[in-house]
Amino acid sequence: MQKVLNITNILEGKKKEQQKKDFQNRIETLRRVVQCSSCRFKCAMCGLHIEAQDKEQRNSFPGFYLCSTCRMEFEDFLKRKSSKMDKALFWHTDAWSRLWSCWLEYQKALNDLRNSKEYKHLNKELDI
Repeated sequence: MQKVLNITNILEGKKKEQQKKDFQNRIETLRRVVQCSSCRFKCAMCGLHIEAQDKEQRNSFPGFYLCSTCRMEFEDFLKRKSSKMDKALFWHTDAWSRLWSCWLEYQKALNDLRNSKEYKHLNKELDI
């Protein structure tokens, strides 16, 4: 009777293995999103590679890095937001402003996640 396999245990084991694999994939995806979005060598808005010697671009703003063009656009957005912009470029419309507002909220959300105790615990558990 020892040679009879319990199919329920085998299926349960396979199910647990699949759940574990899915969980690991989801964690890895989350880590990539957070890590890649804060890369010092690419623009956080357009993804352009930023050379290591471009200190001005790499130190653009706390928490994210912008290429020179995106940095100028972001500065225009900040000026427009505070009503200090004299003459807007023709593409500086409400849709353009909404794009930058949403992008900035996204950056804040990433930063909040990165600084959350749960994310720190996850990284500690995974020994990152």
